Amino acid sequence: MKSHLPALVFLVLLSVIRLTTMASYGLSDDEAYYWEWSRNLAPAYYDQGPGVAYAIALGTALFGHSELGVRFPALFIGIIMSVLGYVLTFQIFQSRLAAFFALLFLTLAPLNFIGSLLMVHDTVMYLFWALFIFTFVSYLRSNSNGTLYWCSIWLGLGLLSKHTTILLVPTIFVFLALRRDQLKIFRNKHLYLSGLLTFLVVSPLLYWNLNFDWAGVDAIINLPSASSRSRAFYQTLGEYVGGQIGIVNPVIFFFLAAVVIREIRRKSGDPARVFLATTTVFMLLFFALLSLKKTIQPNWTVCCYFGGLVLLGGAADVLWRKGKRVLITICLGTSVLLNSLIVFPAAFVVVTRVLNIDYNRKALLTNRLVTGSEIGHELDQVRKKHPTARIFANRYQAAALMAFYLHDQPRTYCFNIDSRPNQFDYWESPDKYRNEDFIYVQFTHRDISPEIIGLFSSYKTYPPREVRRFNKKIRSYQFAYMEGFKGLPQSTSKH
Repeated sequence: MKSHLPALVFLVLLSVIRLTTMASYGLSDDEAYYWEWSRNLAPAYYDQGPGVAYAIALGTALFGHSELGVRFPALFIGIIMSVLGYVLTFQIFQSRLAAFFALLFLTLAPLNFIGSLLMVHDTVMYLFWALFIFTFVSYLRSNSNGTLYWCSIWLGLGLLSKHTTILLVPTIFVFLALRRDQLKIFRNKHLYLSGLLTFLVVSPLLYWNLNFDWAGVDAIINLPSASSRSRAFYQTLGEYVGGQIGIVNPVIFFFLAAVVIREIRRKSGDPARVFLATTTVFMLLFFALLSLKKTIQPNWTVCCYFGGLVLLGGAADVLWRKGKRVLITICLGTSVLLNSLIVFPAAFVVVTRVLNIDYNRKALLTNRLVTGSEIGHELDQVRKKHPTARIFANRYQAAALMAFYLHDQPRTYCFNIDSRPNQFDYWESPDKYRNEDFIYVQFTHRDISPEIIGLFSSYKTYPPREVRRFNKKIRSYQFAYMEGFKGLPQSTSKH
């Protein structure tokens, strides 16, 4: 390949596909939740930093409070991440073909392709993770003190986006243990000065925690979203490994594993390649150990694959030039197929029917992205009968999704009875609306819990409903008109 033009054309076409796709689907539960954050900007939030909230606020300022407004920053971040991966690969391997392969792997791996369509914590974290790696590789090559300060800024902004970014710090120490010739960095006073800069960047997190009894630190330590569910360690570990294989693409995963292990074992040669391999291996091993006791969400490791996929681009270049092209073709072909099945539900349904596979409704991501607007429309019809009633749910997902999809996007409330803490606990308490009426929303057909019923003088339930796609139930939901709010037993509001 003698020109960068193919990479540019591919990136433009891919961006058009991403833009069209992200504007075609409704918000996920988490996206709606973070959109609510963006309407209540703060130095930090209960379980994470403010990065995603400010990114969404920028997007909605440009394109309004719509799906495109919420997700547009993800498109921008995806472009930057792709360019960084392409340029970094070219710098390391001095090959446009290697850089093009890295671009393909980075953009077509299912975890990155889907991640570029959704606006969540990991999306923003990925940007600063990639910028840190790109800049630290620059430091390894130039020993420029200025790059250390940029690394500290990217590290701090990454921490403001998602706390998992902190794993870059021990990753650096592991890298230095592998390449002791780089230990000279500890004799550089600018390393410690740049550390102070990181501290200043993350000071909003400290400020928020000081004002709310270190609730965010408690969330990091206890990981309420990673419940062990009383399962054996081999079950949670097996689920973790299976999740990683699935989100990368099974063929690519094992190819990538072989490449990064080779670079770790080699140690000598280009320190940048050892560093890239370390950024992949360390996080994967860290969460593998954690999965022995906790259920780990597959997306928690998303950023660690950036360095590994850059290395994979270089390995693919070597194989391609040697005429061994079958593996590369299979890797890219299966990624395109997997992405098509995930993004285009009709194709997924056709394939499963042809193969006679009975799939779980949760297996198809886009199923969940069509429920919010439909339920919101139904709730708007109920609200016409009770125009003064406020909206509440007992789970933050339902409260946030309804806030976005109701026609006037009102403030909603999460009572959070017997559920894990969330950011709704730190906003306006519903206790100030005692004796008023509420409409209750729950995403299940189960009977309304006695704890909820007991908070009101009387109530009336509406018939349970469900959203269906392709003859599959996607989500159940139910409304209830609750009269005479008595107040929460113990207010969860921290505002």
